[in-house]
Amino acid sequence: MKKFSVAMMLVVAVLGGAFGRALGAEPPTLWEAFHDAGWKALTEGRLSQADTQLRKAIEIAQAFSNEDPRKAITYGSLAWLLVVEGRSAEAEPLARWALTVREKHQGVDSQELAFELNTLAVIARRQGKLDEALNLYKRALSIQEKAHGSDHEDVAMLLNNLGYVYFQQHKNMEAIALFERALAIREKLLGKDSPRVTGAMDNLAEVYLASGEPAKAESICRTALNIQNAKLGPENIVEARTMDLLAQAEFKQGKTKEAEPMFRHSLEMREKMLPANHPATAASLEHYAALLRKTGRPTEAQSLEERARTIRAQQRQPGEESNVATMTSANVGMEGRMN
Repeated sequence: MKKFSVAMMLVVAVLGGAFGRALGAEPPTLWEAFHDAGWKALTEGRLSQADTQLRKAIEIAQAFSNEDPRKAITYGSLAWLLVVEGRSAEAEPLARWALTVREKHQGVDSQELAFELNTLAVIARRQGKLDEALNLYKRALSIQEKAHGSDHEDVAMLLNNLGYVYFQQHKNMEAIALFERALAIREKLLGKDSPRVTGAMDNLAEVYLASGEPAKAESICRTALNIQNAKLGPENIVEARTMDLLAQAEFKQGKTKEAEPMFRHSLEMREKMLPANHPATAASLEHYAALLRKTGRPTEAQSLEERARTIRAQQRQPGEESNVATMTSANVGMEGRMN
């Protein structure tokens, strides 16, 4: 499996056989072949192929009635692909349609509904609509806790996502509590050395950075990097976020010589492994530029800042807020989706 595929599987939580359970034990269909090929490509980071296959599934699904769960599944899956690509404005109407259909035909407490609630919450968060995102995440969390109890991967993922909204609202203590709960669940279910625990660790590190505790953030990031390197190998997209956070922690402690190669390496990985003009790449450019300015290299810093502004302008969809703090936090590894 490619390195990027492992990383994307940390971002997109895929539960084996979910689509088969949704449809029953029927023989594979042409729709199913296209859809499942598209979803597999998405989990492996082959986003262009995922787009092609899912759009073929959409074409077939047009002939289905709105009551057919395959139609909602297809719209919801394409919406999530667009979210992964940072195309929130295109994703939103698809996700809202899928949500409406699921509410009508599968009930307001169905687990399938939680999938679309999570997608819409991610979209709302990226648009700066934090109260809306909070309510959507809470609805999804309530459904999953009712279905699975408090110790389940989907619960941990939603706690992570909910905590990030609190972080953006500057409610750091609430965010830390949720990230720690998510981390504890994943360590219990998967073991302390599983790469899936590092998403919550990165989120904790980011809160500690914002709270003026870079030494705590550094310790957490180093532990996360050790896990990622041992389990995923060098140069994976999950490591790119952890490396960027570690570089920020070093920079805030005045360790510019240690921080610079980390910023550079994180940027190179994101440029190589993420879609063009991804907001996480813009964040890396901005962080590296801040160090260059601090160390007396304004010309190099300006070049990176201009590249970041170009990405931000291209990513800013109609209806999305231009709040820099909101856009900067769009890091891979922070959010996931159940399916």
